[in-house]
Amino acid sequence: MKSTFKQELYELRRAEAFELHPQLVKAGKFGYMENKLVVKKPTKASQIETLICDFMRLKGHGAAKVSTTGVYRDNTKVITNVIGQRVKVGSKCWTKGSATKGASDLNLIVYGLNWSVEVKFRKDRQSTNQKTFEKMIQKAGGFYSIVRTLEDFYEQYYNFLELEQVKLMKQFNK
Repeated sequence: MKSTFKQELYELRRAEAFELHPQLVKAGKFGYMENKLVVKKPTKASQIETLICDFMRLKGHGAAKVSTTGVYRDNTKVITNVIGQRVKVGSKCWTKGSATKGASDLNLIVYGLNWSVEVKFRKDRQSTNQKTFEKMIQKAGGFYSIVRTLEDFYEQYYNFLELEQVKLMKQFNK
């Protein structure tokens, strides 16, 4: 039977938990942790990103979420006016981020090779900046993928491992 992303991530989490908490296993008190190991169905892109990062970490690879949003600044404060009323003054705004426009959601390192992954959920589409970033990564010799589901990523991960460059780097990094 072919494994799925959720099954494999569950098994990786379970193996890590057994390694980190052997005393619970020996005492037969591991049951309460089981629900923390279960992979729940993601309802938004950020959850897919988190699960992919978890999977990659447990597989021994590097994974980082990339944020290009910027910073929300709350410059408000509460003051007391001359008649004793407490009044909120100031403003709230977004400060533009300094990250590269269109940067992929995830930066993965597999045996020393960069793999940029853009997560698109439901009807999301690549922006013009993201298409430009994709071309830049590929021109520089990196790898770029768009994933929509966990199973989509799972399939692309194992296809990525079959690339000749990845096999060579795996041998080199032993």
